[in-house]
Amino acid sequence: MFSKAFVLINTELGEEEPVCEELNKIPEIKETNIVYGMYDIVAIVECTNIPTLKDIVSQSIREIEGIQKTLTLLCVSHNDTEVLQTRKIAST
Repeated sequence: MFSKAFVLINTELGEEEPVCEELNKIPEIKETNIVYGMYDIVAIVECTNIPTLKDIVSQSIREIEGIQKTLTLLCVSHNDTEVLQTRKIAST
């Protein structure tokens, strides 16, 4: 089982792209997106367990220069299209 989370990130003005470059160096970060709205970046993190997720957010993500604050949304369930299609095929 793995843990998946969406990390919403506020950066200093104009630091979105450099922060994304640094985030993408973290192996557990599967995707980063610069967005408009209350937050500047959404990062998708996948790891083996909650303690590892905590370490990634607190020791890797929050330490990146240019990040002001984060909000972590822990995914409790997801509807992955590939998984759903595999289940459908397996049940027929």
